[in-house]
Amino acid sequence: MRVFRSLVFAAAVAGAAASAQAATFGFTNITNNNAGDAAIGEAQFSLDVTDAGGGLVDFTFVNAGPAQSTMATLYFDDAAGLIDSIALNNVGGPVFSLGATPPVLPGGNGGPVFFNTDFGATASPPPPSSGVTAGESYTITATLLAGFDFDDVIAALSVADISEALRVGVHAIAFTSGGSESFITGDSAVIPLPAAGWLLLTGLAGLGFAAKRRKAA
Repeated sequence: MRVFRSLVFAAAVAGAAASAQAATFGFTNITNNNAGDAAIGEAQFSLDVTDAGGGLVDFTFVNAGPAQSTMATLYFDDAAGLIDSIALNNVGGPVFSLGATPPVLPGGNGGPVFFNTDFGATASPPPPSSGVTAGESYTITATLLAGFDFDDVIAALSVADISEALRVGVHAIAFTSGGSESFITGDSAVIPLPAAGWLLLTGLAGLGFAAKRRKAA
């Protein structure tokens, strides 16, 4: 019976590992209006990308804090042509509306970089209280076009050629200085072992521990 339970546990964990995938990306400042604010954003802003299944991908914008700042406008430059539409998750915490204001990511109009906005969302009035403040996060769910999946999204977020890339931008306000800064994903992307990988390793370790207990008995 113990062997059976151990096998069932391992199979369940392996199943979760097969279905759950995630990656985390950092942001790089592109405006540098204030060096201190730029450093704050790069240190505490991140993007969690998760496979939600059924052709859906969750993009979770995280402001880890603790420094005062607000992610006020969120942008998607989908040169890769992966996304059909985006949906907002206004359930407690930050509240956003569809459409980017300003429509062009500040600093992304050719100096120093070019960023074309295909999809966007703006914190509902009055900002900055409704944006992603220190210690908060906000999720946008993207519906992918037919034929694309989570792996395509990760590949597009990681590619260097912007003509084939998916890039995500953030315009942040309400720093202590009173200034604002823009950030984009790109070369700063960091893809750790997916959470599912840790689940699988944990399951295998649990199975090994159960086997040791049987031998000791």
